[in-house]
Amino acid sequence: DIWGVATVEAEAELLAACVDLCTRLGLGPSDVGIRLSSRKALSEIMETMGVPPALFTRACVVVDKLDKIGKD
Repeated sequence: DIWGVATVEAEAELLAACVDLCTRLGLGPSDVGIRLSSRKALSEIMETMGVPPALFTRACVVVDKLDKIGKD
């Protein structure tokens, strides 16, 4: 969390700056990965993708298990 900012916008800007830095250093997705552990951000992403708030908890369980069950 970033103090003084109620939305996840500041976190998104910080992540974008980190990606920009890595790109400028010549690092790509095969060199660097970003893992985000924020229910607040995930909630906003899922809402944007059309996941109803009532299914948020169930969707989180699926996302948490993706590494084990695969994307299919």
